[in-house]
Amino acid sequence: MYDVDGNISVKYKGRAFPATYIIYKEGIVTASVTQSMDKEKATEKIENTLNKQE
Repeated sequence: MYDVDGNISVKYKGRAFPATYIIYKEGIVTASVTQSMDKEKATEKIENTLNKQE
């Protein structure tokens, strides 16, 4: 997501760029990465989040 007006950065206290936040459907941040991330690392973070929520 591209945070055009900065609302998401404020809500989740984003301070570094690039930053990726894995946010579960209840709005809970389950992981964050404050550096660039390849597809494999992103997939791993998402799968870890989904596995924790089961």
